[in-house]
Amino acid sequence: MTQSLTLKITYQLKNESLKREMLTSMRFYSEISSTRSLKELVTILNSSLPEYLGFKSTGILIKDKTTNDMFTIPIYKDDASGNVITSIIKFPQNMGISGLVFNSSEIYVCNNASQDRKFSNDIDNLSSLQDLRNFIIFPIFSDLKGEK
Repeated sequence: MTQSLTLKITYQLKNESLKREMLTSMRFYSEISSTRSLKELVTILNSSLPEYLGFKSTGILIKDKTTNDMFTIPIYKDDASGNVITSIIKFPQNMGISGLVFNSSEIYVCNNASQDRKFSNDIDNLSSLQDLRNFIIFPIFSDLKGEK
């Protein structure tokens, strides 16, 4: 195989991969931009973000602008009744690594959760993973002014 043919094949493969990633991103952004409620948005983010980002699971904390607390809306199916349960769980903004990120607006990467003294399983492990090792917590801003 000639070098030019190898380069052409490599270019085509990268181009196809880029196209797939762009289509996936466009579908994801379209899905979240058409939501009509916070519960719907959290449901979509919790189901779509792990695949989109390549994570095992995700948890979303949101700022309550009236109290400055963090809250989440866990959405799960009750095993006994089969009903979908949604509720709001609030956390003070200064608890766990999530609180640290919430207040500092910085990204936090941890490669060993069991050794991190700042880690709070109740707040920083919203997915309730049994063997959480590596994780990242980062802020998402609502506008260009840096408002969380």
